[in-house]
This record gives sequence, C-alpha cells and structure tokens, in this order.
Amino acid sequence: MKRVLREMSLFILLPLTCLAFRMTTGLARFTYSVAGKDWDHG
Repeated sequence: MKRVLREMSLFILLPLTCLAFRMTTGLARFTYSVAGKDWDHG
C-alpha cells in the first residue's frame, strides 16, 4: 500500500512541479519585460 501511495504522489507531484515551474518562468519573464519597458522609459 505504501508503494502505491508513493507512486500516486509522484504521479500527482510531477505535473504539479512542472506547472509551478512554468508559472514561475512565465511570471519571471513577464516581470522582466515590464521592468525592461520601465527601464527603457527611464
């Protein structure tokens, strides 16, 4: 039962981690682009 639970948690955690990573990357890019625009305007 423990092994099944571990595999299930892995099956759930893997996509969640991927999604969180993509969200963080997207947020970082968005912040960088906004900050870059503000920087250009000086």
